[in-house]
Amino acid sequence: MIDFVGKTREEIEAIITAAEAELERRTQVWELRERFDWQVREFERLAALQGPIPATPIPEGGFMPGAIVHVDGNLYLNGSGAFITYAPGEEPISEWVAVDEPPEPGEPDTPPSPVHEPWVQPHAGAEYEPGAIVSHEGRVWRNDHTGLNGWEPGTPGSQWTDLGPIEEYELEGEGDSHD
Repeated sequence: MIDFVGKTREEIEAIITAAEAELERRTQVWELRERFDWQVREFERLAALQGPIPATPIPEGGFMPGAIVHVDGNLYLNGSGAFITYAPGEEPISEWVAVDEPPEPGEPDTPPSPVHEPWVQPHAGAEYEPGAIVSHEGRVWRNDHTGLNGWEPGTPGSQWTDLGPIEEYELEGEGDSHD
């Protein structure tokens, strides 16, 4: 708990600004985690739709989360939540889980909302951090300034990079093809 007794207005405002920045950082992390969790669930659903596959050869990039492989009549599930680059039994500590039957694929899940907020004119001390992604006037922008940025995206010298229309950005997986 912060003791505000004896603090000046400027010190309290600095604490508030720091708290707001930390909340924004944590919110972005939470949103990214939500999107990651959704992607893992979608990999697992797609793997269940595909059904069991041979354990060899190992696919380029490895077995996706939720992949079901068969080895000598036994089924194994990639329960790691990550890509695995080895077949069951090849590593001393394995993240493959023996299963009696493949899981049901289930219904597609709705992806979480995009990880960008609409741009708003920030007050002093609450400007956008380097790398911040916002939407503004139907487009998505990334702050490429090396410091805090309070300029409006799209204005001359603002140091915001246009990542494209919001619709394209969301369909292409957060703008990967625009970088």
